[in-house]
Amino acid sequence: MNLAHTKIKIAVAGSTGFAGQELLKILTKHPKVEVKCAKGSDFEATDATGTDVIFLAVPKDKAILLVQGIKGKIIDLSPAHRFDASFVYGLPEANSDQIQGADKIANPGCYATACILGVLPLLSEQVQAVTFDCKSGYSGGGKSNPYDHEENVIPYSLAGHYHEPEIAKFLSTPFSFAPHVVNAFRGLIATIHIFGVSDPNTVQEIYEAHFQGKKLVKLQNEPPTFKQVAGTPYCLMHVVKKPNSIVVVSAIDNLLKGAASQAVQNMNLAFGFEETLGLLGG
Repeated sequence: MNLAHTKIKIAVAGSTGFAGQELLKILTKHPKVEVKCAKGSDFEATDATGTDVIFLAVPKDKAILLVQGIKGKIIDLSPAHRFDASFVYGLPEANSDQIQGADKIANPGCYATACILGVLPLLSEQVQAVTFDCKSGYSGGGKSNPYDHEENVIPYSLAGHYHEPEIAKFLSTPFSFAPHVVNAFRGLIATIHIFGVSDPNTVQEIYEAHFQGKKLVKLQNEPPTFKQVAGTPYCLMHVVKKPNSIVVVSAIDNLLKGAASQAVQNMNLAFGFEETLGLLGG
């Protein structure tokens, strides 16, 4: 395919969900894309006929069924294939080389994205322990999981949350992970406590060097908030040195960098486009 003059044809399964709606907003404005089919839970494998890439923004079981009958590139936003060896784990800041040209990409979970990015620069360090204290907007549970979010903070899945194994793939250090739903529709903040860093005085420089050139990760001088990341494809990060630990605050929009915009970022890499094409409003 001559991508210089041809738009790639897209199908979106699950376009009526929160992440699917965000995905369509991005794709309909993307200069290299033509959306040929977008359906909700009634999407069938035959709906992807004649398309170049299929986005799966559907529940896990539905994604597994669809993959069996689909030909063409697949970007799966569900948790179905994050541990499938035939899929590339689609965290661009860690796996860009593998994503380029890949036919099957598993989009990371939203918590996993914020948490892994928050510790990525220190993976070569022999740290002692890590604690991930996470807060997410209630849209992260999808339309089928209503929360009593009004004036409320809800800890949940404190043992065995399905994003924990994703973090464990990258982090060999012992860690704890505690997710909470808060009274906000969108946004996600991971406050990460890292214990036992050998030289805390160099941590800021390590983070700056690691993320240099990563256009969708930004270090800033104050802790990021939900409002700062809402509606953006960025991961905003702040690093603090404390007497006995390093604290990293890693914030994303759970529906964008935690789902839809990261999926498009992966598509861009897979097709050889500029990584942020269609994501920055330009």
